[in-house]
Amino acid sequence: MKNMILFFTLLAALPAAAQDLQNLSDSATQNNAVQTQVTSQYSSVVAGVKDGQKGKFMYDTSLMRAIKAQNADSVRTLLQARINPNEKNFEGTAPLYKAAELGDPDIVLYLLQAGARVNDAGQYGITPLMAAAAGGHSGAVKHLLEYHADVTARDTLGKTAILHAGSGGDALTFKYLLQADANIEDKDNNGETPLVIALKAKNDDGAADLIKRGANLSAVSKDGMTAQTLAAAYGPKTLTAKALAKRLKQEGKGTFQAVTEQVIIPSGSASSANVTYGTPSAPVSYGRLSGDTRDTPHDAPIPSDGLVIEHVRQK
Repeated sequence: MKNMILFFTLLAALPAAAQDLQNLSDSATQNNAVQTQVTSQYSSVVAGVKDGQKGKFMYDTSLMRAIKAQNADSVRTLLQARINPNEKNFEGTAPLYKAAELGDPDIVLYLLQAGARVNDAGQYGITPLMAAAAGGHSGAVKHLLEYHADVTARDTLGKTAILHAGSGGDALTFKYLLQADANIEDKDNNGETPLVIALKAKNDDGAADLIKRGANLSAVSKDGMTAQTLAAAYGPKTLTAKALAKRLKQEGKGTFQAVTEQVIIPSGSASSANVTYGTPSAPVSYGRLSGDTRDTPHDAPIPSDGLVIEHVRQK
């Protein structure tokens, strides 16, 4: 009798068990479909395999995710658990490069202490030091230099760390790089110096610091503008304009006394600007003067070395 009861109990449970098996099968099929969809974006990859080697992660490692989240405590914990500090993610980005790019000095230091390779270059030959310098992450720059980051390394555009610093480096960034024997007059493939790059990038703090440090004001941009002309185009209240005025005064080249008048600057559509300029003077062509009704632009006797565009408004 007991056997009969057990038989009928098992018989009643069979449909539910069969449904569970079907659900598991459907779930597996769905997961496989998702996985196929993801990996199909990469024509020659297999899930979990990178550069022909099996790995734990397909995209970011746990370490890389912690770095991107700027979670210094998690980074330290993972490194203490002997996670590889040099394991690149699926894009080929090394942890130290990403940390330097984001600029958290503690994370950069933890990685260096754990054995991260300080001069491993990423895409286009950009090193962690270059990435940190470009972002003006002076604390990260300091730690990288303490671990012997190479200030002479160049990327594919011929830029060293100090040339990258032109884009966004502050005074402290330049201080650390120059203390490590970076060349203040270094040039990239376009022949542009850190000062020229800083001025073109509107990096007011960095440009002012380089001017104070004696960077060459005669250095020329790839389009023929001197550093002094570029610096003179900064508003009178900027750090760059103040540094330039002080420098010119120290060198006996004028006190940069400002005079203001309105001119029209041709730029596709007519626009006007208040232009402030000072000494030294040199005629330069800017287009039609305010109030001039002639169609042909002409030379306006505006001192180019002292030009400062204060604001522009459309007419």
